[in-house]
Amino acid sequence: MRIVGPMLAIFCWAGMAQAQTPACPEAPTLWRGAADLPAAHSLAGNPNPMLTLAVPAIAALAPAEGVSFAAPLGKPVAAGDEGGLLVFHIALSGTYRVALGGKAWIDVVQRGKSLPSAAHAHGEPCSGIAKQVDFALAPGDYILQLSDSKAGHIPVLLTRLP
Repeated sequence: MRIVGPMLAIFCWAGMAQAQTPACPEAPTLWRGAADLPAAHSLAGNPNPMLTLAVPAIAALAPAEGVSFAAPLGKPVAAGDEGGLLVFHIALSGTYRVALGGKAWIDVVQRGKSLPSAAHAHGEPCSGIAKQVDFALAPGDYILQLSDSKAGHIPVLLTRLP
């Protein structure tokens, strides 16, 4: 089959449109001013790093093979994986979202068990959110367990949904 004239131009334009991804006009503001928060390797030490509701943080992770995770992981640790633990407190029952600015496996743990997620999705384009997972939580203390990250630092935000 031979393509000539206007048809060739259409095929070339369609291929160029698919190959080009629009760039974000500016860096996401969500993570600007986020405080550094070193994630724990184990919950045996005090004080444990506390994640504050609605306050963005940059979690400093560690090599996952050296982390004593609070519950069995959803994915096994692989060479080069980073991970860590952050604690948080919930005062009101509701649906809470954990948003990350990078790729990692998210577990919310209470009493040694990972809780089921209510929903999960990617963030909107140019939002700075790579992944978000929702959990139905009652008042109490929880552990955010991060694993399967290839980055040593990951932006994290915990919010209550309306």
